[in-house]
Amino acid sequence: MEVGYSSLGSFSHKFRSIAGQTPTGYQREVRRVFGYRAPWHIIFTPTCFLFRFGGLD
Repeated sequence: MEVGYSSLGSFSHKFRSIAGQTPTGYQREVRRVFGYRAPWHIIFTPTCFLFRFGGLD
């Protein structure tokens, strides 16, 4: 909701179309690579977020 989607389903659908996996799968993969306790939310920002708020085209 904080990134502008009205439902979790619409966000998940869009995220999967861009990232190629679900948000949960993406999070698991990042944790597998960087470790569970790593600050993954700082290290790895989803591309869809960067496109929406980072000024990427």
